[in-house]
Amino acid sequence: MRERDHTERIPNMSISTMTVQTLTGPSVLLKELIQKYRAECQDPDDIVFVDATTLQTTMYSGSGSSLLYLGDALAVKYPTLEIQSTEWFDCFEGVSLAHWKGGRRIYLCEMTEIVSCEVPGGLNWPIPDNRIRFWHDVPDLPLAIQHVFPRYDLMSLMDCPTLAGRWRALHNSYDNVLFRLPSDPEQKDGIFVQMTPQTGRVAIVRGIDRYGCCASEQLVAYADVTARWPELRPLLRTYWRTGKTQRRRNRRWWQLQRKKASRHKNGRSAFLTEKAMGEDEVQEIPF
Repeated sequence: MRERDHTERIPNMSISTMTVQTLTGPSVLLKELIQKYRAECQDPDDIVFVDATTLQTTMYSGSGSSLLYLGDALAVKYPTLEIQSTEWFDCFEGVSLAHWKGGRRIYLCEMTEIVSCEVPGGLNWPIPDNRIRFWHDVPDLPLAIQHVFPRYDLMSLMDCPTLAGRWRALHNSYDNVLFRLPSDPEQKDGIFVQMTPQTGRVAIVRGIDRYGCCASEQLVAYADVTARWPELRPLLRTYWRTGKTQRRRNRRWWQLQRKKASRHKNGRSAFLTEKAMGEDEVQEIPF
């Protein structure tokens, strides 16, 4: 049963956060909680009964995060509830996750994605949604991934075909990724090389565990990667050549901006505003 249609209250453009709580517990308690929301004028923006024992609420806020405030208050007052909270911030790709059970918080962490890649076409890899994701490692994140994505485990790819040196080739719309699994499910020695041919950006990401949590990211030169892993040289060369034309355009654009900046005598900023450059000199960035 749906308590309210989400179109009744449409959030405006000033909203900075969206907090979704999934409450699991006795149906009588969930109905009492809804009545209390309304009596105290704390009615969420959207209320949905997923089933008889699961209630999902959505709240929008223009004044910052409400995830901890809402979750801690409910967990203390209703310890029989199991609470899963997810919060999104405007203009940020990361998401906050928290879980309460038995009146105490189990985990709280930020899930910030480094890169997400599709499984190569024509291959049937045992991974949910056919996407491989990597996140910045923070405390409690592996626990959160196991809870939110129970079937997500990179070690399930162990028996899938590989390139030389146990590497696997992945890609998305912008990046080419060469990934190597951890040597053991308990180790954090996985690694991937990320290349963006259009901009010439190359990064080495280390310390990857079975859940895709990455410990460190380092920008390097193209030659550093080929010197360290010679077996990758043919594939990286192919990737590098595909972005040759775009990289040339990018270099010309930056050279033009530096020349225009040098004409201004004040020298207070290397980045020119549209007003300083003049209407006829404004150009769009070519990438």
